[in-house]
Amino acid sequence: MNECVFSADRKYRYLLIHRWEPESPERSCMWIALNPSIADESGLDNTLTRIRSFSRAAGFNAFYMANLFALVSTDLKAMKRHSDPVGPDNDDHIRRIAFQILTIFVAWGTHGRHQNRDREVLGLLARLGRTELLCFGNNKDGSPKHPLHLSGKLKPVDFLG
Repeated sequence: MNECVFSADRKYRYLLIHRWEPESPERSCMWIALNPSIADESGLDNTLTRIRSFSRAAGFNAFYMANLFALVSTDLKAMKRHSDPVGPDNDDHIRRIAFQILTIFVAWGTHGRHQNRDREVLGLLARLGRTELLCFGNNKDGSPKHPLHLSGKLKPVDFLG
């Protein structure tokens, strides 16, 4: 089971919280990727299953998942065509969780540049004093790699974006 924060119409998923050792004290990290897919209160999608594996290997037992764009969509082109893929409350949720959790992984891939959103979120994090970010590799354009097809043997590195 996951905890989720959706908009009232469920068009936007602002946050998903996944824990797997409820009897232990929480050791949580935050992830910021591109946009939510089908994961909800009842299950994880393939990307979040990978994120759980990377988080567990890094010593965490919970993750808080946010995204540059909160629009729930499995179609990247449709997400990019949408009039407001970010969502009205997305920055508030990113800000709140980034303020509370020390370790932040970024993983939005090359499409994070849409609407200059990657720079907006990096600026938001910088204003919170959160400039030490981690990722699991950088793409040629400097964006943080998306975790879905990465080797599970990778270790986190500093994001230099």
